[in-house]
Amino acid sequence: MMNRMKIKTTFLYLDKENSNERIYTKELGCKIIDQFKNILQNGIGCFGELNCDINGPWNAIMLTNVSHTVEDISFNASDNCIEGTINLLNTPKGNQIMDMLKENNLNFDDCFVVRPRGFGTLNKETKEVENYELVSFDIITKGEDSFTSFYELNNK
Repeated sequence: MMNRMKIKTTFLYLDKENSNERIYTKELGCKIIDQFKNILQNGIGCFGELNCDINGPWNAIMLTNVSHTVEDISFNASDNCIEGTINLLNTPKGNQIMDMLKENNLNFDDCFVVRPRGFGTLNKETKEVENYELVSFDIITKGEDSFTSFYELNNK
């Protein structure tokens, strides 16, 4: 059995446009942190997926895709972002990430990002996300190539 891997990383930059042309304000970031704390207080735990299926249910965690848990999140005032710590799990998706990082001597932040998944509205004039309800934080592969393609190409 593989040991868990703990990773501290940036989850979300605030008050600036992201790659999806959306802006998460500092005020909304604080609400996301509060929503996360409520999830933990309810004893549910915060599980996340690797490359959440965009055609799947956005409001539910697919156990077949679970790769990690979120241990904590906080506001980093100097970088104006939400940071957090994830624990990669001994699941097929968690092991995929750990194998790729260890076998190829890669840094998590060079290959992946962690992003919130939830529901909200987009103000088209300001590009700000509003009325956001957090579901989870997912690990997303960086770049044009999918994680699976990269992993398969490098492990033939």
